[in-house]
Amino acid sequence: MRLLFFISILFAGVQCLAQPFTLQPNASMYIEGNAKVFFSNEVNFEGSLDNRGTLILSKDVDFAANTSAGSMEFTGGADQKLTGAELLAKDLILFKQGRLFLFANTIDVSGMLDMNKGYLYPQATKVHVSSGQIAGGSAESYIEGRISQTSVGNALYYPMGIDGYFNSLSLLQASQGDKIAVEIAIPDASLLIPGDSLIGLADEAQWIVTKESEKNLATTVEVNFDGFELNALVNPQTIRAHRYGPVIAHLDAEEGKYFQLGIGSLTDTDSLTYGMLTSAKTLVLRNEPKYVSLGRMPLSSGPAFFVPNIFAPRASLEENRLFRPFLAGIPVEKFTMAIWDGYNVEMYSVNQTDAVLDELGWDGTTNGGAAASEGVYYYSVQVVTPQGSFSKKGSFILLR
Repeated sequence: MRLLFFISILFAGVQCLAQPFTLQPNASMYIEGNAKVFFSNEVNFEGSLDNRGTLILSKDVDFAANTSAGSMEFTGGADQKLTGAELLAKDLILFKQGRLFLFANTIDVSGMLDMNKGYLYPQATKVHVSSGQIAGGSAESYIEGRISQTSVGNALYYPMGIDGYFNSLSLLQASQGDKIAVEIAIPDASLLIPGDSLIGLADEAQWIVTKESEKNLATTVEVNFDGFELNALVNPQTIRAHRYGPVIAHLDAEEGKYFQLGIGSLTDTDSLTYGMLTSAKTLVLRNEPKYVSLGRMPLSSGPAFFVPNIFAPRASLEENRLFRPFLAGIPVEKFTMAIWDGYNVEMYSVNQTDAVLDELGWDGTTNGGAAASEGVYYYSVQVVTPQGSFSKKGSFILLR
């Protein structure tokens, strides 16, 4: 005859179990909602667990096939492991030294995921905060990997980090029911191709943002970044400006390039390695993952007007294969430009209303269609906008 052992912890306060603890397969444990049980050694729940209270865990824990994990507080002085299958948790609290590694199929947190101290490594575990929120986060406590959460009508905050640096991401316009996953990872530097108005991208970390709910989401993005080297960008391109600043950028999958989301605010920063940065434009989340990185862009107190002093028709980036002015952040009502060689022979001219500057410019050929020779050329350019007229005369060098 099989015997069934039943352990019931009903009263308030903290009960301490100092020895390694195994709940045998033929035993059951029930923990009342106001009870706390402190395990100072390894725990193995082979039997049936119904936890309505709080488990305070300082070593590894294995929930086996149990689902009722209740509230858990990890307080160990070294790395810990959580093992299980499909776990339902109320609160998950980290207040520990070292790292917590997860080895479960799924963990659904219905209350608070509180990152007080210690590092959470989800590994392949699908961690989802379903009806609560995520709190905390710092250089001493972050999530390295992937986590998802469902908005209860508030902004979505992800205290991510990697390689010892805290790099959180927030989606500021999330609404009720939006389910979004965020992963932090080291990007493939060869795929960090900057688009117009970006001088390059950082390869220390990037965020992969995936919409898991049905409706699309347009939201501004806030990142608290640290440990970046924005003066040592990958795949840089030259855009002359008096000063530059960090900016949030996202990958356009069709273009294969990253485009900036503008600077809404930038605080607590040295503009190169750390700071709190909010986008001016919205990131639109549809069905495909969005790759979000940090880049650097030229800054201006007004519309940024720039004419290059070197031109190469065979430049690696297509947008640099035309000699033209650059004007960011304002529409163009009229564009006029003329180019001459050193003998005052006109090589190119344009006079167009409602112009798109990206599509106009000199391709480095003569009026007869031959390739113009290397050397110094002269220009006169005027751009008329709703905010006034920008004009400049000067010279540039054509390189082959």
